[in-house]
Amino acid sequence: MRIVICGAGDTGRHVAEVLAQVHDVTVVDRRPDRRIADQSSLRFILGDAADPSVLVRAGARDADALIAVTRDDPTNLLIAMLAKHWLGVHSTVVRAQDPAHGWLFTPQAGVDVVVSAAELVARLVQEEVTAGDLVTLLRLHEPGVAVTETTLPPGAAIAGTHAGRFPLPDGVALTAVIRDGAVLLPDRAGPLRAGDVVVALCEPGREHLLHDLLTGTAR
Repeated sequence: MRIVICGAGDTGRHVAEVLAQVHDVTVVDRRPDRRIADQSSLRFILGDAADPSVLVRAGARDADALIAVTRDDPTNLLIAMLAKHWLGVHSTVVRAQDPAHGWLFTPQAGVDVVVSAAELVARLVQEEVTAGDLVTLLRLHEPGVAVTETTLPPGAAIAGTHAGRFPLPDGVALTAVIRDGAVLLPDRAGPLRAGDVVVALCEPGREHLLHDLLTGTAR
């Protein structure tokens, strides 16, 4: 894949180094002191990524994905809009520095996936300290589908039921069961156990139907 990363701060540099191991990556930043040494699959473009001509010079017209991770939310949003609506980039991933700005980062604005560091930290804390709670891992904007995970609490009535055979609510599809660090397909997971993490695809409004089914206790 061809990927353009806008912003060469700590986050941008780390993402670039990881992705360049398997993809063709171009990093754009307007600060000369953030220059990254060119490698076989990684190059640096000096310039303002909010300038359309700089994005074109970075190869955004032919990019499969663009990632905007500057520290300025309006800049990230402008970059995404230019990439999606003017240059036709297939997929955009944008960092929202201030969670209060999250409502602006929509598909209509050119954003396919929005990432907030504060939200990610909160989600991890919720996952660690709240047994049995529903955690939305990713919301796929265009098809309106959420990827969720639910941890079976002790005493869950569904425990002992085969993961691939119990009736699911309409609009829900089980995709995996995580048990003791291993990822299992539902048909091979066997009976569910307390502590199992169930990963599923859910249509809008269906997440809590699955959550109630998995966490309900025996009476």
